[in-house]
Order: sequence, then C-alpha cells, then structure tokens
Amino acid sequence: MSKTEEIDLGELGSQLWTKRYSVLGCALTMTIVAYIATRFFMTPMYESRTVFVESADGAGSRKLDSIASDSTVSMLLNFATKATSLNLYLQILKSHSFALGIVREKDFLEQFEGKLDGKTPLEIRQVEERVIDEIQKRTKIKADEGAVFLSYRDINPERSFQIINLYLNHLREFIRGSSITKAKNTEIFVAERLREIEATIKDLEENYLSQKKRRGVVLLPSQIGLSLSAASKLRSQILEKELEIDLYRSIMKNSDDVNRLQSEKAQIQSRLNDIVRGIPVSRGEANRMADGTSKSNVELLTPLSQGTELEMEFSKIERHYGMMVKLSDLLRQHLELARIESRSSEMIFQVLDEPYPALGPVFPNRNLNLLVGFLIGAFGASVWVLFKSRRRNLRSAKMRAVAN
Repeated sequence: MSKTEEIDLGELGSQLWTKRYSVLGCALTMTIVAYIATRFFMTPMYESRTVFVESADGAGSRKLDSIASDSTVSMLLNFATKATSLNLYLQILKSHSFALGIVREKDFLEQFEGKLDGKTPLEIRQVEERVIDEIQKRTKIKADEGAVFLSYRDINPERSFQIINLYLNHLREFIRGSSITKAKNTEIFVAERLREIEATIKDLEENYLSQKKRRGVVLLPSQIGLSLSAASKLRSQILEKELEIDLYRSIMKNSDDVNRLQSEKAQIQSRLNDIVRGIPVSRGEANRMADGTSKSNVELLTPLSQGTELEMEFSKIERHYGMMVKLSDLLRQHLELARIESRSSEMIFQVLDEPYPALGPVFPNRNLNLLVGFLIGAFGASVWVLFKSRRRNLRSAKMRAVAN
C-alpha cells in the first residue's frame, strides 16, 4: 500500500468531529426508535427461578437411584445407562407426564385458554397438549456443578411464580409416590395390619354385645351370685315344706292340707328349676332378644346350669378382645415410628434459592436496547459520514487530475 492510500486516522477523526452533531442526532434518533419498539411493540416477560441441590445426607441420591432401577418410572424414562442423580432430576422435570400433572391442577388450563365449558374430552386433551408445549418452551432446566437451575418466563409474574412452585411441589410428590423405601414399606405394612386389627376389634365388640343381649346377661358374676342366693332360699323353702308335709301326714292325717303343701312345694320346685335350667323362650323371642327388639325385661337371674358355659364363653371373648386391643396399641406405636422414619427420608433435595415473584420484566431489556440503538445509530451515521467524505475526496482528486 502506497503512502497516498494509507488511512489518515487524524483526518477521519477530524471529519467525524466536523459532523458530530449529525452523528449524535442519528444516534439519538435510533435510541428513540429502540425505546418505542421496546415500549410498545415487545411483550414484557417475567421470570421466576429456583436452584436446588441433592440432600446433604445422600438420601435423595439413593431414592432417585431406586426410582431408576426399581420403580415404573424407569420404563417411562427408559435410561440406557445408569444416570447420575442430577440427570434423573432433569429427565423427570422434562418428562411429558410430569408436565401433564402440572397442567391438570385446578383452574390451571383456564388461565391459558379461558373457560372450557362445553368442550369435549378430546378438545380438552388437545388444549392440554398445547399448554404443555407452551410451558415446556418457556421453561429452562439445566444442571451445573451439582445444582439444578430451573426458571420459567411468562407475561404474568404471578403465574410464573406459581408454575415454579408447582414444579417443586410436583417433584417432591412425584418422587415420593414413585419411590419405595424400607421405611415406607414398613409404614404400609403396619398400617394395613392395624386396619385388620381394628376391624377384628369391631367384630368382637359387636359379637360381645350380641351375645349379652341374646343370653340376657348384664353383669355375669353378680347375676350368678343372685341365682345361687335365690336357689338356696328356694331350696330351704322346699325342705320346710317337706317337713310340714311329713308332719301333717303323721299327726293330722288331713289330706287337704297335705295337698295344699304339696302344691306349694311343686311351685317352689318349678321356680328352683327355672333358676337352675333357665326359663324356656320361643325361637322368635330369642331372635328378638338377640337383635335388641325384645320388650321383655332382662332376666337378672342367670341359669346356674349355664353359668360355667357362659363364664367360659365371655372370658374367651374378653381375653381375645384384650389381646387385640394391646396389639392395636402396639401397632399404633410402631406406625408412628415408621411414619417418622419415612418422613425423615422423604427430603430428596434442598432448595438453595427459593422462588419469588418477579419484580420487573427480564425481557425486553430496556437499557440494553437503548444502548444498542444508540450505538447502531452512531455507527451507521459515522460510516455514512466517512463514506460521503471519501467520495468527496475522490471526486476532488479526480478533478485535479483532469485539470493537470
């Protein structure tokens, strides 16, 4: 390059300084254009974000590994190789079923699509798919240096905050429901066993009350004691009548008195037999006594012939009932311990940066747009000034050459 073709930076600077007001005016004009475009033609977007890591105790890693290897989630994710815990988080957060669970939250679809009244199930399903695609496009998920970064952008700041919270809550519920730990297995087993014991206790209580109604038992030991006392008194009366009968037969020889005494003795003996054997009842009355609809009074004198049988029967029911109650109390204690252990192992990740509603839009960046507009205007004006100056210099040089 010859000296005549070398660029004179001083001359260029002088030319730009001469046209500085033009350059500045063009830069300001582009800045105003950028402001108008940013203010009126770009939809502001608000972003909520969160950052979480694995639990410090490693419970999350073990639980996520159990999901990948043991649960049905492995079929959904279809991992070719054993992934790291962070990759598992990413796969779960990006999965279609996970997004569908968020979309099906109460009134969530209506926030995007308006009222869904009158739509068929197929149309609602199509709406769900559109909303899922929209959410996944606006969601950014990445893992870096042992942490997962999750963010969502929306034109509504409250909705962006709500969706990030839904992501975190559904992630907890998703992994909690898909992973089965030893503590969870214990909790499920003890809860099922406790339900069985409680059902058995209820059956025993109903059977106990039914037996008492059917047998006319209120307080068995006291009733047997009353029966023995009444039977002994009646037996004494029978012995007295027998002595009177023998006396009348040997001394007075009066058959009418003897017959009267024998009739009274027979009545007393009948009452004694009722106490010993029980008063016979009809089948219908027995059924009414069993279901509690009988209008007859409860027989306070329990038949002595049934005393031993009733004691054995009721003591067996009471012993079984007591065992079931003790077992129920023991299972309740174990269930509480299992729940505590299960809950302590449920914390699978720790949130480092809690989500919060956006205070201002993240797009468009007004200051950046204004700066870019100013620079573009200044650069374009400078190029145009230099171009015009270059053409003018070439024209002058050509005219001088022609004149020479």
